[in-house]
Amino acid sequence: MSRVYQLAPSILSADFNRLGEQIQRVEKAECRWLHIDIMDGMFVPSISFGMPVVKSIRKESSLYFDVHMMVKDPERYVEEFQSCGADMITVHAEACRDLAETVKKIHETGADAGVAVNPDTPFSAVTDVMDQVEMILIMSVYPASAARSISRSRRRGSVRSAECWMKRDWSMCTFRSMAASTARPSMKSLRQVPTSSWQALLYLAATSSRTCASCRKKFLHTAKRQNKIQKDRKKRQGNVRTCIISGGMIEPDFAFPYLQKQQFDIILAADRGLEFCYHYQIMPTYILGDFDSLSPKILNYYKENHVAPIREFNPMKDNTDTDIAFQQAIVLGSSEITILGATGGRLDHFLSIVQNLKTAWEKKIPAYIVDSRNLITIPVETSFEIRKEEQFGKYVSFFPLEKEVASITLEGFAYPLDHHYLPNTSGGLCVSNEIVEETAHVSYEGGILLMVQSRD
Repeated sequence: MSRVYQLAPSILSADFNRLGEQIQRVEKAECRWLHIDIMDGMFVPSISFGMPVVKSIRKESSLYFDVHMMVKDPERYVEEFQSCGADMITVHAEACRDLAETVKKIHETGADAGVAVNPDTPFSAVTDVMDQVEMILIMSVYPASAARSISRSRRRGSVRSAECWMKRDWSMCTFRSMAASTARPSMKSLRQVPTSSWQALLYLAATSSRTCASCRKKFLHTAKRQNKIQKDRKKRQGNVRTCIISGGMIEPDFAFPYLQKQQFDIILAADRGLEFCYHYQIMPTYILGDFDSLSPKILNYYKENHVAPIREFNPMKDNTDTDIAFQQAIVLGSSEITILGATGGRLDHFLSIVQNLKTAWEKKIPAYIVDSRNLITIPVETSFEIRKEEQFGKYVSFFPLEKEVASITLEGFAYPLDHHYLPNTSGGLCVSNEIVEETAHVSYEGGILLMVQSRD
């Protein structure tokens, strides 16, 4: 079977003094695609160009325009870029509030839809839309950070092999090209094996008949090893537990032993939270933030030693660093999220993080704010138990996060309630309750319930 290779030059690398001329050269070279990188300075640190540039070059070119939106909340601009001439709009899974809805919106404009994922984003982030999009773009570098691509160890081995495979097999990882392959893995197996988008790419390479024997062996070894790690983790813990180390006040005497005891699967260091990791030799899984409150010495240490992927953002952004880390935790498939360093600092940042608990609650993901005296959470179930021997502290308090909590019942507490209406004007009615039975039971029928377990 003959195979067609598509080369998609990016205008980001063009000489903008000669942009029209260089696009004409691309057409004369019989390229069919033009890749247009849109950067907003928030999802990525850099700013490129916007709708006017796309509209102006559309008038002069008949090429297929793939508009790659490295933009926060890209659904805001889908219609405008399509009207300016985009044939395909590619959005990042990490940047979308609701990826499926964004893909739907793109198709409603008449454009093709693509989804991009960063190197360490789990492939599970796109499995729900795989059958709905025209292209999956698997990044081999972090957006707008070409100098900070895959780690040295990966570049030395697996990346060379990947290049071998890509030259022989697919020039673009699209589902159209997958469908044309006579020896491709099933989507079912693809969902089961890899733990990240890059590993998914390697797994595809390992199972391709066009991969050379030596590279196929390397790929299969990597895929099997990662699969074993994943199975062992699920067998041992049954979920993926993530800890975000934020930039508030962290009590080392509590936080360090707590981290050791909990043994989180993923640790995200957000901005100044990296300082705590540095001083206590904690190895984060990911490092994120604008780093405006972090010592350059510490950041340079992690950059120079390539110990973890680093995503750096423009300080002029809509979200806090902890917000960004929280969204990353969700994208990584976390089944439980704990935040250290959320309390004891700025009150506005703390209240913002409480809103993150609500985001997790909406997605049925248990999430906790923890310090030496408090454990704060929004229970994901409307009926649950608290065992006295397992409670965080002596006191348990309940608050309506919004207008009211309807029909709350407390059993096994010093101050029980029976189908009580709890408005946000209730003051201290449910503050500093205590568990008096071996097991306490809490249930309610409506609203959002904030629970705080405290110790003196």
